Amino acid sequence: MCILLCLGVFEILEHMKELGVTPDIDTLADYVLPHVSLADPQMAVRKLQDYGLSVSMVLSPMLAVLLKAGHIETAVKLCEYILRLCTPNILREKQKVCRNFAKKNL
Repeated sequence: MCILLCLGVFEILEHMKELGVTPDIDTLADYVLPHVSLADPQMAVRKLQDYGLSVSMVLSPMLAVLLKAGHIETAVKLCEYILRLCTPNILREKQKVCRNFAKKNL
């Protein structure tokens, strides 16, 4: 089921890209990411980049989806991965938020 739904999500992202429409943060958080496997979030980020979405565009909604689902360690690991790729200033803050959330909720 997820494979079919994921394919549908990526087909819609492809059509949006062709039309020059960029999904906003709410669209990603509410309609895209909950239907994409985040078992390997690094791969999900790379896949979304294939559809013209930047790392900075997908990071916050992806972290929100992971944290809502209780995948705190995965969120922290995603931040660590992104820190190696991007400018660290903004991302260090997001990583700090994830770690604080983990400390309070684990």
